[in-house]
Amino acid sequence: MDPGKHPTFVKIPGTVGTIALWHFPSTHQMKLAKGLGCTHVVTLQSESENIASVQTSCASLGIEWIHLDFWRVFMPVDSNHIVLALADQLINLLKSSANIMIHCAAGVHRTGTLSYIIMRRLGMPMQEAYNFLHVLRPVTRIHVGDSRIQTAENQFKRWFVGGSSHEANAPETIMDHRATRRDREICSEVNGLK
Repeated sequence: MDPGKHPTFVKIPGTVGTIALWHFPSTHQMKLAKGLGCTHVVTLQSESENIASVQTSCASLGIEWIHLDFWRVFMPVDSNHIVLALADQLINLLKSSANIMIHCAAGVHRTGTLSYIIMRRLGMPMQEAYNFLHVLRPVTRIHVGDSRIQTAENQFKRWFVGGSSHEANAPETIMDHRATRRDREICSEVNGLK
């Protein structure tokens, strides 16, 4: 199968499960995902984005469906703990050998931001978590955007690190000294600096 035509499930370090990042899936792609062992689909879109077809496909294929209107709850301080709860739920599923497909409309911004939070929650350092998005789905890593990842990192620090941790004193930019030359090139291209 052409990897660009179906989700690719990648083993997640520290767990026995896998994650595939994807865009809004067609019914055919949902069937392919099921054939690849998909046990859960996470939809990060609002109800106004015609997500009922994903819910229906999941029900007919015996795939567990999880829904969160990501942007509605991610930024507001009084509700962003819901994103953390979802990340923890997904980590528990991964530790129980789940194969999870995470998607939004394009599989880039919301999908990449949540995936980054999951990797950080699993203990990956900031830059490693950002780079791991490339392993999961290169287009997500390239286009998620430094600003979204930095916002997720700031949320992560508020949730877990506090002011006394070494990492809380790390550079405030996601592209710090640990980035490779290629990472800098990709980020420069995405940010229109090249």
